[in-house]
Amino acid sequence: MNVQTTAHQIELTDAIREHIDKRLTAALNQHEQRVSSVELRLEDLNAQKGGVDKLCRVTVNLKPRGTVVVEERGADLYLTISHAADRVKAVVGRKLDRREKKRRGVGR
Repeated sequence: MNVQTTAHQIELTDAIREHIDKRLTAALNQHEQRVSSVELRLEDLNAQKGGVDKLCRVTVNLKPRGTVVVEERGADLYLTISHAADRVKAVVGRKLDRREKKRRGVGR
């Protein structure tokens, strides 16, 4: 899966890229055919001040249309990415399940 990643005030190392690819591929693997693109933005909000300041925003564009945006903040970048990936998996799954139920007329 191709994840377009941008980072602001964070050094994007190979280890971070590998972690992103591993976590998002696992999170979206079940719905891979319905995903048209994935964008991930990492940002250090407070830079040198420290604290809970790492932001991970994941935008998933779905086929034929639909967008899921998840934001997660935390002090540890790897945990923040992992939590965002877990939330992406849950939200995308719910959205696609809802869409499928509407299409089939289930629940009426």
